[in-house]
Amino acid sequence: EVEINLIDTPGHVDFSVEVHRSVAVLDGAVLVVDAVAGVQAQTETVWRAIRNTDISSGICEGDDKKRLKASALGTHQHEPLPAMLFINKMDR
Repeated sequence: EVEINLIDTPGHVDFSVEVHRSVAVLDGAVLVVDAVAGVQAQTETVWRAIRNTDISSGICEGDDKKRLKASALGTHQHEPLPAMLFINKMDR
């Protein structure tokens, strides 16, 4: 049996921490972009969170002290997720 949970994270920059927290517990992700509205300001940040390419975290794999410190500061380190980009509303 497979269980799929959908998590709709906010797209506004004020909710970046919530996006990072959500992404840290996922097994995979689908980023949906509206073809009519186009890529929004936060889209690239969400994609970086999914793929874990935010180099500002400064965490090196295997460095437990930095990982614990980052966790206390709200940075949620994880492996890059399997992800895909879905472009919606292309028929308009």
